[in-house]
Amino acid sequence: MHRVRSQAVGLALIAGLGLGVAGCSVPSGWTGGSLPASSAPSRSSASGASPAAAGTASASPSVTPSPTTVQELCAAALPDRTLLGWGAGTVGDFRDYNYGPPRHKPPLAKAFPGAAADVAGAWCATRAAKQATAWWAVVWQRTPRRAITIVGPGEGTHLGEISGPPAVP
Repeated sequence: MHRVRSQAVGLALIAGLGLGVAGCSVPSGWTGGSLPASSAPSRSSASGASPAAAGTASASPSVTPSPTTVQELCAAALPDRTLLGWGAGTVGDFRDYNYGPPRHKPPLAKAFPGAAADVAGAWCATRAAKQATAWWAVVWQRTPRRAITIVGPGEGTHLGEISGPPAVP
């Protein structure tokens, strides 16, 4: 019984420290249970923790704060890609984006199902190859959607802040 109580106290202490370190606060009047959706921190699972580390601070889930800039959103959503450019967008912008002939179906017409058109996101450009740029639509905590990959001279180079993918005839 004493061991179980000690483990529970230790886990509560670790959880409390984790929230304090991440700069999260508990809403006033909170009595326990789940945090309201608007203030609940997102969590990512700990990776690389050995079974021997179970019950230690390194094995507890980490708190991942949401990105505060468009560039951070792109970097968080596409961590294994070389980021070339980033710009603000909305789910409505992503769904409306089109290229090619007038009757061409927009590539992201059904992107991010269930998300309202005014949900903020980002256009992200990544290096696909030496002379190729992949353009992505990104919404926090959703799977990124590729809009188009453009290949040719001048592609695959650093762009910095952008307004969205280029218009392609």
